[in-house]
Amino acid sequence: MKSMACFKVKDSPRGERGSGLTWMEWLEDLFFPPRCLLCGRVVETGRKLCTRCHEKYRLSPEEQRFTLGTITALSLFRDSEESRRGVNKVKFQGDPKTLEYFGLEMAKMLRDCCPDPLFDGVTFVPMPTERQKNRGYNQAEVLARVVARELGVPLISNLLEKQDILTQHNLSGSMRRKRGSGCRLIPGVRLQGERLLLVDDICTTGTTLQECGLLLRQAGASEVAGIVLLRRQKDKEF
Repeated sequence: MKSMACFKVKDSPRGERGSGLTWMEWLEDLFFPPRCLLCGRVVETGRKLCTRCHEKYRLSPEEQRFTLGTITALSLFRDSEESRRGVNKVKFQGDPKTLEYFGLEMAKMLRDCCPDPLFDGVTFVPMPTERQKNRGYNQAEVLARVVARELGVPLISNLLEKQDILTQHNLSGSMRRKRGSGCRLIPGVRLQGERLLLVDDICTTGTTLQECGLLLRQAGASEVAGIVLLRRQKDKEF
């Protein structure tokens, strides 16, 4: 059995995934011009990122990979004020078209990096039940569903849960590391050597991905890799 413990980087053209527009979508773009998901500039019909942001903030294949303990992971965007703002729109506004686009780009990045990714399933970092109920969705789960569909593997839910409702994005890096991720295995979870892809939106300190990966390995996963939209630089201020 081939191993995917490390992503093998493969050079590939850097472009956006094309998609045809219906006349209704074209009409909508005519009256409400599409804007770049990161900086907000008006872009051509059918595009999601302006040329500037695509060139400046999309990481090259050589830059996408990073390691957190035993987890190898990929990040789609370079850390910046604009890329953080764009990802936060996904996190807090949950526009379906934006989530779909980012999920497609995550899957494309994975295939470009590793042409034959070997996963038995895709899972995601959980959100506290009450917060997910109030927000109406878990953005990591929505992204994971798109990635799983594009890779042709199952989305595996009900593996992890969040123990508390404290808001991570308001905490400093040192506080996050001290408090931990607050994640745990759902009682009774047993895996049988599955190779899993773990999806999240933002990696800040890496604590959550590392702890979730360790929990999944303890439950019986043979390998766990990660994929995120954005890996924040340590202690970076804007």
